[in-house]
Amino acid sequence: MIIILFFIIIFHFSCEEKTLEHTTISKVTDTITKKQIYSKRKINGKSKLLKINDKYTKLDTIRFYNSDGSLWYKFTFFYDDSDGKFEYYNPNFKPFAFHPDYFLLVIRIINENDSLYEVEVNESISLIKKVKKNITFYDEITLGELVLSSPSITIDLIKNTIYNDQDLKVKIDKSLLNGVYAYFPLEINGDLLKIKWKKTTLIKKVG
Repeated sequence: MIIILFFIIIFHFSCEEKTLEHTTISKVTDTITKKQIYSKRKINGKSKLLKINDKYTKLDTIRFYNSDGSLWYKFTFFYDDSDGKFEYYNPNFKPFAFHPDYFLLVIRIINENDSLYEVEVNESISLIKKVKKNITFYDEITLGELVLSSPSITIDLIKNTIYNDQDLKVKIDKSLLNGVYAYFPLEINGDLLKIKWKKTTLIKKVG
């Protein structure tokens, strides 16, 4: 006699939302880019970035220049990707955030004058090139504005402490954050980022 046992496993997801928590903005990590956001370089007291906006079209070309004015690198987001490769690939181009499939480009501004930005095109070796000003498809933003414009962020809980109050007196027990699948930026006050999160609890029923 053969006995067959049937086990029905039901997974139930319940979402718990928490808010009014605070963490320092200096080490928050963006969900899309997975790059650490920090404020090591500032112009007039604020870290500044260049970000591609929705005015960018297939007629536009992104260009970077050497100190002598010669062209260092150019590319467009509109290219033939039938082979799955970015045809303008440059191994030395590693800016703050870049993804050709998503029209994502964020570059850190190091310095500027009336006509040019000095930007960091490779953050691993601090390679600096120049970008012309007054180009309509660039927006100049701060790190804080970039964080708040992100739909969600991830937070490195090893490097960051999350507090339950703005006075930084009550720390959140990091074990309570197990199962959190998304953090959402709400506002920035100085070096503090106010967040909320959603937590998924997995309930397993066997029977």
